[in-house]
This record gives sequence, C-alpha cells and structure tokens, in this order.
Amino acid sequence: MCSSDLPAAPRVGPLEATLVLGCDLTVASSTETLRTIRAGVTQVALNSHFLPTAYFHLQRDFDFQQDAQREAIVAVAGETAVSTLNATDASRALLGDTVGANTLLLGHALQRGWLPVSLEALEAAIRLNGSAVDLNLKALAYGRLSAVDPAAFARMADGPLESAGSAPADVDRRVEFLRQYQDEAYARRYRSLIERVKARESAVAPDSTALTRAVEASYFRLLAVKDEYEVARLLTSREFDAQINREFEGALVRTYHLAPPLFARRDPLTGRPEKRAFGSWLTPFLRGLARMKGLRGRWCDPFRHTADRRLDRALLADYELMIADLLATLSPAEMSLAVELASLPDQVRGYGQVREAAARKMRERQADLLLKWRGR
Repeated sequence: MCSSDLPAAPRVGPLEATLVLGCDLTVASSTETLRTIRAGVTQVALNSHFLPTAYFHLQRDFDFQQDAQREAIVAVAGETAVSTLNATDASRALLGDTVGANTLLLGHALQRGWLPVSLEALEAAIRLNGSAVDLNLKALAYGRLSAVDPAAFARMADGPLESAGSAPADVDRRVEFLRQYQDEAYARRYRSLIERVKARESAVAPDSTALTRAVEASYFRLLAVKDEYEVARLLTSREFDAQINREFEGALVRTYHLAPPLFARRDPLTGRPEKRAFGSWLTPFLRGLARMKGLRGRWCDPFRHTADRRLDRALLADYELMIADLLATLSPAEMSLAVELASLPDQVRGYGQVREAAARKMRERQADLLLKWRGR
C-alpha cells in the first residue's frame, strides 16, 4: 500500500515527529510527546517560559523541575536538535502581549529550516485567518530574527513593554505605574526611597548597584499590591479591553470570577474564600470601585480592616523602617547581607492563608538575618 493510501491519523505515532513545537514546557516533556521524538530526525523548538499549574497558588515553593523537563527532551532528541528561547516573555516585550508567543516560536522553527512550508505560505495563512493579523505577522518576523541573530533579538527584547496588569521593569515605569495605581504622592514616595538607597550605596560602594536593584523590586511589590481597587482598575482598564478585543472575536459575554473579601463564602474543607461567578452587570460597579482608589488605606476604606490589607500595611511599614536602619550603618563588608534583607519581600506571594504563611516564613528569616546584621 502506498503511503498516500494510508488512513490519516489524528496523532503522531512513536518516533514519527520531524518537528516538535514545544509551546508548553510541561506538555513538551510529557511521556506522550517524548515517545514521538526520534534522535537524529526530530527537531525541537522549545519555549522555555514556565507556566505553573493551579497547584502553585497553594504551594508557592513547589519545585516543578523546569531544568529536568528540558533535560528530558535533550536526552531523547539530542542537544543540537533542541533550540530554546523564552517566546512568552519575548512576545510580551516586543509585542506588548503574550498571545504572539506561539507564532514567534513558529517563526523561529521556520527560519531554522524545520518547516516544509514557505514564508509566503505562512504569511498568507495568517492573513486568511484574520485574527490579530498585524501582531502575528510581527511575531513571525521576530521569531525568524531570533534564529538568524540571537544577540540582536535579545537586545530588542531586553526592555519589555507591559501588557495590562504586568509589573514594569525600571524605576521610571514603576513610578508611572504607581501614579496610576494611586496618585502622584504615592509615586513620589517610591522614588524618594529609591534615590536615598542609590545615593547611600554609591557613597559606600561606588561599583555596586545590587542593593538599589533589590529595593527597586521589593519596595514596588509592597506598594503595588493587587488589592480590591487595583483588581477593579485592571479589569476595567482600556488596555484590558483592547487585549480582549485582540484575542477574541464576535459578541463577548463577560463573567468575573471573584471572591469579594467582605462577602465570600469559605470552603468548608480548606477554609479559603470561594470564588463566585458574576455577570457583566458587575462592570459598572467595578468601574466605580476603581475610581474610589483614593480611599485606599484611609479610615473610610471599607477593606482597611481585612486580614490581607492589615498584613499589607504591616509589611510595608516594617520594610521602610528596616531599609532606613540598613542605610544608617551600611558598609561594603555587609553589602551582600543588606541585599538579602532587602530582597525578602519577594518571598511573600499569593493571597489569604498562602500569603500569611509566606509572610511568617519571611519574617523568621528576616529576624535571623537582622541578628547577624546587628551582631556583626
């Protein structure tokens, strides 16, 4: 029987793949995918960005073994057959949206000569599909560049643009983010401390910027917590609406899955707030809540006395006092210890009980490090 007479199969059989587009690291390293790879034949274009499962929100420090997953692919296909790039972060940086990641990876594979189709055919397919045409054409071109000139590609992707809700990567962008998050005074509060740290570090260790970088990231994390006002602002922002319109077509029906802190029911087994589905009728209320962000932290803030908000205020106040103490006695010999202390807020993530547990663990580590700092 000629191969053309064989029935079409919905899945690639064992050792039959010539190209694996590993858009998801976990799926690409699964047993089912590995069985399709044949050493010396199969090429692998792998997105190194790791997307944790829902379990990560319950166990923040769970080890998903990303390195082991890539090694499993290399062990089967061979090192030279695997080409890796962070397509998700690159798409966010270059296109302002992660939706172009898969097309970017496709462009990388095309330029490497791993696809039996022409550039013209792929571009025609993108135009024919009619969904986010400009974004996908750009993603395809950037993917080709990543294969031709990785250094130039890396330079272009080094200064990321933010999609709605993402954390900006430098002081000026963070200042602007905090201005939108709260107001001008709030943004000045952030810049003022960063400038103090920068000046002090420069005076003590002129060749060092590690402490300033640590405070830039950690202080921003503590100031820009995703509270009720911020969630409302992000869900009703023009950027978020534009992102939805880029990714979906036709008449859309919005459903919000939220656990309002003052009204949410508790799961009887876990004790965690249960999310509920709210229809598009909630949108005007969210817009109104976003406009009320000036109440944040004031005596009239209805969320002020929830456990999460009390923890947020305590962590922020403690951090500002700690940084002031570190700057007062900073010396070159203890710079690494100061950087570790300044970086501790990165350990506090999640919501509710998960965040509280992370904060307790962080405070224990902070106490140990402060004993070393004061007894040095």
